[in-house]
Amino acid sequence: MTFLNKIPFSLLSLLLLCFSSFTALSDRIMGRNAFFLAISLMIFISLIQKKKVTINKENKLLTIAIILMGLSQGIWAFFYGHEGDNIFLANENYGIVSRYLLVIGLSLLFINNLKKNKIININKELLTAFFFAGFLYMCAVGLVYCYENPGERLRINSAATISGYIITLQGLFTLYLVDILNSKLKKLFLPIIIAVSLITLALTETRSAILVFPALVVLYFLTTRAYARKKILTVALLFIIAAPFAIKIFFPSTLDRLNSSYTEVADIGVDNDSSIGARVSMWKAGIYAFEQHPIGQSAATRYKEVSYYIDKAESGNPEAKRNSIYHLHSDLIESLSLRGILGGFIYILLIISIIYSAFKQGMLVDSLILFLLPILLYGSVDTLFIDKRFVIVFGAQLLLYQLFPRKASGFQEVKTVTVAKKVS
Repeated sequence: MTFLNKIPFSLLSLLLLCFSSFTALSDRIMGRNAFFLAISLMIFISLIQKKKVTINKENKLLTIAIILMGLSQGIWAFFYGHEGDNIFLANENYGIVSRYLLVIGLSLLFINNLKKNKIININKELLTAFFFAGFLYMCAVGLVYCYENPGERLRINSAATISGYIITLQGLFTLYLVDILNSKLKKLFLPIIIAVSLITLALTETRSAILVFPALVVLYFLTTRAYARKKILTVALLFIIAAPFAIKIFFPSTLDRLNSSYTEVADIGVDNDSSIGARVSMWKAGIYAFEQHPIGQSAATRYKEVSYYIDKAESGNPEAKRNSIYHLHSDLIESLSLRGILGGFIYILLIISIIYSAFKQGMLVDSLILFLLPILLYGSVDTLFIDKRFVIVFGAQLLLYQLFPRKASGFQEVKTVTVAKKVS
């Protein structure tokens, strides 16, 4: 045991969590394996420690909510996942995603073992460079795709939209880590992270991501640098003025998509056969499907209900019917329409539990701006908790934000309940 205690398992677990977060989009299997190995090391650390086992009070509700989310998806997959074709993403993914969520919930029971190890005191420049390199690798995969497929939207082994959402989360996550580690490289790395994120997001042509990322970056700096608010707002104003010209010169197709947003919104009442119009039609149809089956239903049955409503009330919106085969582009409506009122309640409980956990651990501002807000915003116009890559990133970042609290110089010691081991 003495030999095992000398092995830096905590550091290995931390680095594997970071590695899984940065590789889940470009290589899901590698990211998944790294995540599972990191959690296995967490559990192993708890087994070889001679100290008393501790339970993190602040994570109790969050653990329950994530486990319930995993169980609800797993139970749905067991009863309904075989009905219809795998073209329905719930049929294909719910069984897998549910297992990921159960592992994430389990990991929260052991995260305190990492918090009690001062492994953050290793060379900060080295750690910062590791995070920075991981982020650049992920973006480079997308840029290579654009180079090899000129004229196409950037995608990293997934749809352009989910690529944009995860790039946003990773960009904000890397920005935060580099910022709080406060190494000598920070002043160099921060502007590079922002610039690379903006370029990569522009190439995805994902409108929500292009608009949300810079807004959250400005909000983050405004809340963490009150002494420089005038300077930040001045830079933000200059960015707003310069951005349209830069996009027009370097990303003309992206500008066309952004300009089309106004037309699509204005024409919803006249012609809803558009990206935004289709989403509105799917949301209405999803609520209708939930009203018909408040306890839950299969994806095949839901598609029949959704198609009926779209034909009847949405002029047969072809874009909505085509996309509703996969999901309904809203996490809450997706949960309600498939898993019923209980599924919707569990999703809301999950959001509340993330807020509560962050508040109790003194990380509300950072977690809200950098982690929860993008998930809520993107989850209101798309379905995230049905995507395997997203859930891996979600789990890894959920743990990493807790492992790197701003107010601690090392891992933060949080209030715990001590549970004495049984003595036989």
